[in-house]
Amino acid sequence: MAREFDLVNTWNSYITNSVVLRTFCDVDLLVYASVWFPWPFAERDVLIAAVADDQLKEQGVVAVSFASPIETPADVELPDGADQHVRVYFTSGSCMTMQPVAPGAAPAAATTSSSWWGSSYSTAGNSSSSDGNTQQTQVVVVANIETSMAYVPEAIIQFVLRVFAPFMYSAVVKVLTSTFGNPSEALPKRVAEHHKLYDQMRQRCQDYLDGHPD
Repeated sequence: MAREFDLVNTWNSYITNSVVLRTFCDVDLLVYASVWFPWPFAERDVLIAAVADDQLKEQGVVAVSFASPIETPADVELPDGADQHVRVYFTSGSCMTMQPVAPGAAPAAATTSSSWWGSSYSTAGNSSSSDGNTQQTQVVVVANIETSMAYVPEAIIQFVLRVFAPFMYSAVVKVLTSTFGNPSEALPKRVAEHHKLYDQMRQRCQDYLDGHPD
């Protein structure tokens, strides 16, 4: 779902625009997103450079590190209206890890937290069918955010932690439990188009669960 970033705004209504600006390879992207905020705050937007790394053998996870470039690359064109948004930045240390979990196991529940030097939150959860026989994935997201504000209003912190983060989690779970059951939906169709990448990762995860991640 994260890899097919341009489809994020089709399943998360708080994301008003999501664009893949540049694809260096299947696991190295530069993307853009704008996020709706409640009045009186303006929409926020962010540039994200993300790189995925298979660390199943070393750490038991597939890791995605991401951060925002300080300046927009000269040869990258942002979507219309981007100049009307307030830019935020993901800083060094932001990451997402995905750990395969055996069917029937119980990964940790979702959690959120914040920090005053910007904002950060982490979530952990799992995706599986209700029959308990489907491979699950425990996902942890840590986002270190520089808001470029001397003081972050309490209303923004509460919106991110109590509204946006829980909604994001619920939206992901909904997509995993319903959308993938309909092959005509945009996301399953895209996954089918990129099946070589996803087939490879599926096999790597199964090898890890079988005890031979090499």
